[in-house]
Amino acid sequence: MLSPQASQIRRMFSSIAPRYDLLNHLLSLNVDRNWRRQAASLLADPLEDRGSLCLDLCCGTGDLLVEMARQGRARIVGSDFSHPMLKLGREKLSRRRLQQRVQLLEADALRLPFPADTFDGLAVAFGLRNLESWGEGLGEMWRVLKPQGRIVVLEFSRPTLPLFNRLFQFYFHWILPGIGKGISGHGTAYRYLHDSVREFPDQSWLCQLMKDTGFAEVSFRNLSGGIAALHWGVKDKPGPRPGARVFRGETAGRKKDEPRMDTNDPFINQFIRVYSCPFVVLPARSWISFAHDPSTGFRQVPSGFGMSKTADQALAGV
Repeated sequence: MLSPQASQIRRMFSSIAPRYDLLNHLLSLNVDRNWRRQAASLLADPLEDRGSLCLDLCCGTGDLLVEMARQGRARIVGSDFSHPMLKLGREKLSRRRLQQRVQLLEADALRLPFPADTFDGLAVAFGLRNLESWGEGLGEMWRVLKPQGRIVVLEFSRPTLPLFNRLFQFYFHWILPGIGKGISGHGTAYRYLHDSVREFPDQSWLCQLMKDTGFAEVSFRNLSGGIAALHWGVKDKPGPRPGARVFRGETAGRKKDEPRMDTNDPFINQFIRVYSCPFVVLPARSWISFAHDPSTGFRQVPSGFGMSKTADQALAGV
């Protein structure tokens, strides 16, 4: 059962779904396509193996999913919390005839319904910063990756040149929300985008969080002067992860006396616990024997249906 806050956030993201791709490409001057191409290329080894299984977490409308499928032959699962975005993603996959090796699943990113050591590769693009706990999210990613599995994180970051950073921050804070509101009709979502990026760790801090979670060979690459960054690493061994419970606004890896976000602020709390939703499979074919929900057109997981079986059903289809 979604909390009122989580329901509000899901509604906010779902409300911009019809214009989500257009705004992504417009507001980034189409550079986001190249960012996703580079992210997928970092998963080249597992993607090129027909026997591999990869996960696109927080997949949204499926742009990265499509790019991952284009660059390789692996089976892929895409997971997100927004029904409308997944609907658009399913249509996108269908137009490109990718349904045979790509499966979509609605799930909670902090409690993924997959067994440990499931995926050979994992990518998350512009989704990690929306999680209630960045450390818990990275921990779930570590858990579902196989040993030697590779993770790639594409996320907004901090421009490295001071003057460019000031210009970007002006655009991001004053211009982008207005354009977003004008096209989508939902300015709140693009004001939230600015605030969530401002809270999110910079390049070095995110590297440290990934290392604290247990990933090895962690590194990063700035994109477009640091507007975004690619981080990657490897799960180098099985067993319990070291882990770090780092929640949004916490200052892990920083001095204790440095300022930290007030998590009692109602504005901030409006945007936490984004991922808290039931598990729903969006099947590409009709083999899934779940009850049909006429309100969505999807097959819903019935009450009491086990999460592991839901995941097995999703994985069996790719």
